Amino acid sequence: MDDKLSPATREEIQALCRKISVAHHLDAEIQEELHGHMEDKLAAYLDGEEALSEQDAFILVREHFGDPAALKRLLQDVHVHETHVSLALRLAVAFAVTTGLHALFGIAARAFLHVWPAARGMGGFQAVVALAATTAIVVSWLLLWRWQRGLAAGRTPWLLTRRPVYLVGVAALVWLLQSLAPISVLFDGSAPMLDLGNAWLIIVAAITAWPVLQCIVWLWWCDRPPRRARTAGAVAGVWALWMWLSSSLGILGGCLRAGALPAAASLPMLAQSVAMMLGYFALCAAIACGLYAAASYAATGLARASIARR
Repeated sequence: MDDKLSPATREEIQALCRKISVAHHLDAEIQEELHGHMEDKLAAYLDGEEALSEQDAFILVREHFGDPAALKRLLQDVHVHETHVSLALRLAVAFAVTTGLHALFGIAARAFLHVWPAARGMGGFQAVVALAATTAIVVSWLLLWRWQRGLAAGRTPWLLTRRPVYLVGVAALVWLLQSLAPISVLFDGSAPMLDLGNAWLIIVAAITAWPVLQCIVWLWWCDRPPRRARTAGAVAGVWALWMWLSSSLGILGGCLRAGALPAAASLPMLAQSVAMMLGYFALCAAIACGLYAAASYAATGLARASIARR
């Protein structure tokens, strides 16, 4: 902190920094850096050859950092690796990671049910599905979190050096291969029910919440500077469309593995089910956006309160 600045000017800088941070949804770390850049810029104006009053210098700083183009250039200079990872590439990486992990754990779950037929009944089947889905989400978040830390440290993970089209193509091929895998296990209502006790509540909660949690992981991964208001809607929309397509094509893949296509009489019911799935995933995406926005605003409020107490 520069000792040449008066307490009143420092308070004005702090207020301006909070205003810009809230407007651009900056996290606490970048907000702190922005505060330091403002003070440095003001000190540079004051030490220049042209004599400036303190108030005139503050006006110059306010105009400089209030320009979105100048602010974007500053963030790109300070956070080069993060800002140069485009939204399209982040979406492609999220798509590839999610698809690969769900394919891996999906095949593992089907193999487990194939080996242990007793788990195909009520209780066991739901427990296996919930465990596979939850594990895939946790592992995907850990991978993305690790890669994000690498980006912040200036390291670019190998997957982020690929082109988005390449990642999407490979992920689609992986999904197609796992959909056509010869291991086909369906729920068996004739199998004995597995008594899970109170664990039923956890299983039902996991099955209900995993689509929302997965969408939140996508939102967190793609919500990086420079942020845009439409980013969350675009990410949630792409996620919902992918889930709908994968689920719809999964039904068709199951029919192909069973060696029979739906009869003509059942096509209207099948179309209705597909339409209902689209509405369901759209609802999950909307809930995820709401929860993520609430968490982001709460984090911003805590950061502002922490800075105000300093």
